[in-house]
Amino acid sequence: MTSTTATQPSLEIPVPSTEEVVQAHKLYQEREPRWRDYWRAVEGVEDGFVADNLANAALAIATLLKSWHKEYFHWNPRTEGALRAEIQQLIAENLQTIQMFRARSLATLSKNDRGSVLKLFASFQRTLRPVGAAKSLNLLAPQFFPLWDNSISYGYGVITEPHGYFLYMLLVKDQIARIDFPDGLDPLKTLDEYNYCKYTKMWLP
Repeated sequence: MTSTTATQPSLEIPVPSTEEVVQAHKLYQEREPRWRDYWRAVEGVEDGFVADNLANAALAIATLLKSWHKEYFHWNPRTEGALRAEIQQLIAENLQTIQMFRARSLATLSKNDRGSVLKLFASFQRTLRPVGAAKSLNLLAPQFFPLWDNSISYGYGVITEPHGYFLYMLLVKDQIARIDFPDGLDPLKTLDEYNYCKYTKMWLP
């Protein structure tokens, strides 16, 4: 395997067709009752940043994590208020980097971003573990950071560590560039829905 500093991924991951991502999108909405929670959280984070209210942005993230990441929080039963405070501190400590990535799309990812991405992911990972870190960063910069979970990272052949996440970002960037997404479907979120259906729930072959 080549270094993750390369601008092109070294793993060969099958690229789904337009028909496959559309099918997954429909399956996701039919079988995953929490799908609207994601968009509420994205809106909550956006409203928090517009109002310069990091507490509200952190609350939106904490609420989604408690709903989506139950396996981890079952064994780490922090209250939503305590989790919100931790996330708010993480945002405040990394605000300049987060603001930079909020203004960008994954299509602009380059090897020059590696250091900043690794540092940011490691900061969130220490508190929220790899899955919670990716979910939080995606909500903070939904056009730049892809979602993942343990099953998805295994399906892509990358480890759940900061440099594994950066490689995953490169792979997702490459896939999105090669998929013709229909109008109205957000490429990054739609590919996540495909990955969720395929690797997490195994609803797809």
